[in-house]
Amino acid sequence: MRRKFCFLACLFSLSSALFCAQVGNIIFNQIGTLKVPKDLIDYNIHLKSGEEFSQDKLNDDIKALYDTGYFSDVEAKTATTADGKINIDFTLTNVPRIKDILIKGNDKFTTEKIMEAVRLHNSEPLVQKQLQESIANIKTLYSDNGYYEANVFPSMINEPGGDVVVTFNIQENQRIKVDNVYFTGNTVFSSWTLKDEVQTSHSYLNWVLDWGLYDEAVAKQDEMRLRNLYWTKGYLDFKTTLEVKKVEDDPDYVNVTFNITEGEPYKVGKIKVIGNTVFSEEEIMTLMRITTGEVYNYQLEEASIEAIKTKFDKLGYCDIICKADIAPDFNTHIVDIIFQITEGQPYDIRNINISGNKITKDYVIRRELPIQPGDPVNNRLIDTGKSRLMAMNYFSKVETFTTSTPVPGEKDVNYEVEEKSTAKASIGGGFSTDGGVVGRLSLTESNFDITDPSTYFRGGGQRMALLAQIGNEMSNVSLDFSEPWLFGIPLRLDASGFWSLRVFPNWNEMHLGTQWGLTKQVGNFNSVGLSYILDFVEVTKFNSNYPQWFQDQYGGWSRKGAFTLTAERDTRDDLFNPSSGYYLSGKGLFNSVAFGSDSNYYGLEATGHGYWSFFEKFLILHVGTKIATTGGLSSNNDVPIYQKYFLGGQNSLRGFEFMSVSPMVAPSMPGGGLSMWTGTIEIEHPIYRMDAFTLKGYPFVDVGNAWTNAWEYGFNMNVGLGYGLKVTVPAITSVPLRFDLGIPVSRTDSSYATSPQFYFDVGADY
Repeated sequence: MRRKFCFLACLFSLSSALFCAQVGNIIFNQIGTLKVPKDLIDYNIHLKSGEEFSQDKLNDDIKALYDTGYFSDVEAKTATTADGKINIDFTLTNVPRIKDILIKGNDKFTTEKIMEAVRLHNSEPLVQKQLQESIANIKTLYSDNGYYEANVFPSMINEPGGDVVVTFNIQENQRIKVDNVYFTGNTVFSSWTLKDEVQTSHSYLNWVLDWGLYDEAVAKQDEMRLRNLYWTKGYLDFKTTLEVKKVEDDPDYVNVTFNITEGEPYKVGKIKVIGNTVFSEEEIMTLMRITTGEVYNYQLEEASIEAIKTKFDKLGYCDIICKADIAPDFNTHIVDIIFQITEGQPYDIRNINISGNKITKDYVIRRELPIQPGDPVNNRLIDTGKSRLMAMNYFSKVETFTTSTPVPGEKDVNYEVEEKSTAKASIGGGFSTDGGVVGRLSLTESNFDITDPSTYFRGGGQRMALLAQIGNEMSNVSLDFSEPWLFGIPLRLDASGFWSLRVFPNWNEMHLGTQWGLTKQVGNFNSVGLSYILDFVEVTKFNSNYPQWFQDQYGGWSRKGAFTLTAERDTRDDLFNPSSGYYLSGKGLFNSVAFGSDSNYYGLEATGHGYWSFFEKFLILHVGTKIATTGGLSSNNDVPIYQKYFLGGQNSLRGFEFMSVSPMVAPSMPGGGLSMWTGTIEIEHPIYRMDAFTLKGYPFVDVGNAWTNAWEYGFNMNVGLGYGLKVTVPAITSVPLRFDLGIPVSRTDSSYATSPQFYFDVGADY
């Protein structure tokens, strides 16, 4: 003990002396072939000649030099000079230089692909940090593709002259796939519901696609997804443990089991608000989506927080923090909630800065933003602007952030975009019972600028598309142009030139013309439009069973020149797979010789579709209807055949042959109706889901008829019953594939086919 005390006393005296001394000369001696530039060394040390010496700073400098990774050993010696200064002599042992990098054991990925993950480079120092990062990156590459048991073992071979060869030895092991996902202990939710909630799942396509692979990180996230689901029902004591077992007879597969302990639901007790000064507690309590006495619901708690933030956001309190602290009582199963608010201060917008747009014009971006300088800094509106920019499909990424300014109470709002290619060329094809086989070529520029050749006609927010389709029953070519902001206001101009040839069951139609339209969005869900079409039509090759008078009246060339007024309201939550909302549409057409036509007639049409979900979107009810009429101004003979109504087929009246339902002009020869009505009811239910792939089924009932005269309607209806399948495969096409089987159970004409009708509509784009 005495020796230790003396040593500490001497060390203290020496440290005190050194502490008062100044730094003299600093010398760096590097050992090794690869010398590190002195500027880099100087940058990493804090002690400088002439400054006061500090042992702590010297220790920090030693650590800083070692942490650069360029030295395998750092040693510093101090010596006191005659004038009392402290000279420092650093001995730095350089890490070896990399002569070559080798990859061994890789079978699933090429060496070039793996080298993209390696942070090391030939002729550079072997930095341990970069070596470890390289190992981690390679393992991530494998795990992202299902090889979660892959290992990477580095080895170094010293070469003459101090160089080193680095080898990454890879053990790929097996690709782990999910065989089954099980749940135990669940009574509140069915296993089917829980499977829909988690992302870990089996895939029958895991042999060809990266689907159905086991990912430990995803499985951990699934535990949180399950917790949040149970918290919507008040089960705050919910717990789950993850169990992963390999399938005995197939080690490539694992069974994943979520062992669940549900507990009992909690009810909401007291609700308090603290930290609020701008609004009273009574005002904030009116925003609560969660109330005392109800079963606790995590989603309603989050909705309450969002409602509070939104109220403050409108006044510019962009830095507001609101969080909920819950205090559950295990004995009473009552949970008290305290909403803690940190308000911050209100800000107005000084400037809105746009960056990253090398092609897209500034005004194209700014016109989509719902905020202007001088407005309160509203985070919700800022995010709305971000969503609008992403919806334009011009950008792969949009980042938003606010920055302080020298002006008190003002902030700048910044939108940082990352552009992506907007030119798209695609080829594809399809096959449907109503349209036959068709091949498709499409060239599209969705960020077109017809006024600026200096940017190769890009960046103006316009759209130009060339579409060519050829098939055995349908061929067409069209050139389409769209300007969403005509005259600098949100008024969309659409212009199109087209040619088409359609082979119908009983005649052929060829169309050549142009169409122009204006559309104005009114609010979030409504739109009105006015369009004009000039269409030269030739009807040929009638079925020989048609009377000659019918062929003479409706065959040959005719000309359509018409204005159409359209009003729409669309609140559906999804265009292709809606589960809620409705769609309403009304159209009025007026065709006249004054507009370039060779006849005078009108057309009126109303359409409605509604969607309702039940049992947490397990069942989706779809009810749809359409009613229309058309007539000549002087005679019904003025109405051409392509304006008349023919029902039957996948998109109008399932259970009946395509275009077969209408008044007859000869036995089994439909002549078209001047009035029509259809109705449909579907109940959609899930069958199978795997990642983005979904399979759904739906029983349906279709009813409808077409009548001879304008404004003629009756109760004589055709009825078709059936069942359909809807397949969603985003990797192939964004539009669901449809398969329907319909049976006619009630016919208004004995000539209509009695056999079941099978319909399909499939396609793909590449």
